[in-house]
Amino acid sequence: MKKTFFLLMFVMLLLIALGIVFTMFGISAWKNGDLKKATEFTAFGVVFLVIAVVNLWVIERVLKRKKPEKQVQNDMSVQKEAERPKPKKPADISALYEGCGMCDDPSYIREMVHKQSGEWHIYYVQLVTSGYGWENIVRWADYMASSDLLISTLVTGTEGKFTVLIDEYKSSGARSLTGLDKLWEECGTLAIGGISLTLKFPVRITWFNQTNTLRFEVLHISDENLMRRYIETAVRRTFGTSEEMKLAKPYTS
Repeated sequence: MKKTFFLLMFVMLLLIALGIVFTMFGISAWKNGDLKKATEFTAFGVVFLVIAVVNLWVIERVLKRKKPEKQVQNDMSVQKEAERPKPKKPADISALYEGCGMCDDPSYIREMVHKQSGEWHIYYVQLVTSGYGWENIVRWADYMASSDLLISTLVTGTEGKFTVLIDEYKSSGARSLTGLDKLWEECGTLAIGGISLTLKFPVRITWFNQTNTLRFEVLHISDENLMRRYIETAVRRTFGTSEEMKLAKPYTS
């Protein structure tokens, strides 16, 4: 909009200048007795000045239209903000899954440590298994992205160097994470994140290659029982089944 305004202003000033110059030439020719040139120059001068007036009217219309458009955009933003559903409180989500009960299998979680950093709650999880490799990590991340997470973060890391792949993934046209060739290049860590359809809050999961350790970071949710249900479901890959969000029998060494 600013470029259009300045361009119109420049054209208007140029037209006014040309109109004045040709009008002056016409007056000079009239004084010298050359009526033909006087008429031609004056006519050109008048035409340029008329076009300048029209250009001024266009500028006025542009300025008048600019403010209402901005106001409409603001009104639409306010309306969209009002219509946006507010996230449920963590306590409501916890109560939602309290009746899910327990499954008959023993838990895959050997240990879970809960820490907090501001509004984020971090859950370090050690699994019963001896460890997992890169192929398992990629396929596991692909499962989470397809079953629960509206993915907005995709990062791999090796020795403190991190590669952000989310834009490449979105522009690649791949239907799943396993379809992104660069993701198959083995690294030390893989992290994905996004809004969880189950928890209704942002979740970020980090896998550590060749270990049995994961890290779950979630906004606001401090309920360890709820997170244990979620992590158990993620490990067992039971989202959307009758076993979803069920607790397993505690691990015993």
